[in-house]
This record gives sequence, C-alpha cells and structure tokens, in this order.
Amino acid sequence: MALLPSLPELVTGLEDLCLQVLGLTALQALLALFLVRVIWNFLGVSQFVADALQGYVFPPAVTVEAKEAEQRRGTSSMKGRKFDYEAEWSKWPKTSIPCWDPTTSEFLGEVPAQGKAEIEAMVGRARKAQQIWKKSSFAQRRHLLRTIHRFVLENMDTICTVACRDSGKTVIDAMVGELTVTLEKLRWTAASGEQYLLPEYRDSGLMNLHKTSRLEWEPVGVVGAIVPWNYPFHNVFNPMVAAVFSGNAIVIKVSEFSAWSSDYLGRAIRACLEAAGAPGDLVQLATGYSE
Repeated sequence: MALLPSLPELVTGLEDLCLQVLGLTALQALLALFLVRVIWNFLGVSQFVADALQGYVFPPAVTVEAKEAEQRRGTSSMKGRKFDYEAEWSKWPKTSIPCWDPTTSEFLGEVPAQGKAEIEAMVGRARKAQQIWKKSSFAQRRHLLRTIHRFVLENMDTICTVACRDSGKTVIDAMVGELTVTLEKLRWTAASGEQYLLPEYRDSGLMNLHKTSRLEWEPVGVVGAIVPWNYPFHNVFNPMVAAVFSGNAIVIKVSEFSAWSSDYLGRAIRACLEAAGAPGDLVQLATGYSE
C-alpha cells in the first residue's frame, strides 16, 4: 500500500482544489500568480513598503518661483536689447558671460564667469556634503530622485521654456529630447539602481576554494562633469542622477553657450535637495568659459 499519492493523483487533487477555491484550473491559477508577481515587481510594491518603513512614503511638492523671462517664450512686449554675437562676443569682459535667446537674439542678462578659486570653493563645499550623503540609505536616495521626478512633472512647461530660450530648440525637442529621457532615468534609477550597487560575490577559483571574493561599490567622493550646450536641462540632470544615487556629490560646469538656464536649474536642484533632506551643497553648477 503506497503511503504517498502518485503524481497523477497530486495533479488531480491540485486541479480540484484550484477549481473549488479559485474557480480556475491549475494552469490558470499558475499564470495568474505569475502575472501578479510581474505587476508587483513593476509597481515596486515591495520597495515602496520597505521605503515607507524608513519614513519615505510620498515625495514632497517643491515650488520654485520662476522669473518673468523664464516663463515667457518669444520676444518681450517691451523693446529690449538685442545681443549681436559677431560684434560683442569676442570683446565681452571675461569676468561674466553674456546670455541671449538664439531664436530672437534677445539679451537675457549675464552670469558670473567663475575662476579657479570659486571652483575650488565649490568642490570643498561638495566634499563636506558628500561626507554626510555617503552614509545615506538607498531609501533616502530614492526619495530624493522621486522628489526631483515630481518636480519635473509639475514644472514641465517652465523647464521646456528655459531649455528652449537658452538653446534655441523647439518645445517638442525639449519635451522629447530633454524631459522624457530625464524622467525615465529618474524612474529607472529609483526602481532598479540599488541592485547594481549591492555587494557581489565572485568565483574565487580552484586555488582559493577556502576563500570568498566579494566586490563592493564605494562612492568616489566629488564627481566633476563638463557638459555641452545642446541639452541644457538633460545635460545637467543626467550626470547628477547617477552621481547622487551612488552616494556622491557633483559639480557640473555648464557650457558658456547655455549658462543662462543654470540659474533656474540651480535653484530647482537646491530646493529639491532641501525638500528631500539632502545637503544643499551636494549638487552645484559652475559657470565659466572653456579656459
């Protein structure tokens, strides 16, 4: 007499149980469980619960007051000064950078041309901020990225306007080429970044069977980025996302041909850092010439 049921009997019993409890066949129940798991992982439910237990539930709203020129597209209703690149650029004092709208030649003002001393001071402040931030949990880093993500979503119009006025691109180019890709990087890094920064065990080889090998990722400190002019928003936020999520600080030198937007972007970044409880000097934007 068999003590255990045969395989056909187990399958039949499981089929009957699924039909009685769920009203589904065993195969349908298995597919349903698989689908639930996929949706669960896609929505990041486990991650949300783990972050919530650490006090990071929903990202806060961040408000940054935009100046008149940062909200207006096209020329001003008032007759403003035009910037003549051919006549003025080469003669402009190297203590500041002239800024203008490439589509209208409207003069937007000037920003400081920072030198070695200013940059070294920035790096010093960033290094102090990084000493604090490197101890942050992945939950807090995700909270920062989600705070930035929310800010971008709620301020898309202003961000597009600033990017367009500084680079001369169209609104659709700014929306697709700058905002969409930045939002996706923020989403992906918050959802999947941690798994690629966790310690990894490696094969030690036959001669080291008595040992284990582990690879650990450590923040490097202060990251430096020199970015071009063509995507003023994305070129700033792209390196920033990877740097802060991996526990680093970053100093970003923007192009002298898209320095105007650094004022708004710098205010936005600092506001998001402070709202998420991160050091305000963790991310800093530098303006200057190529020299």
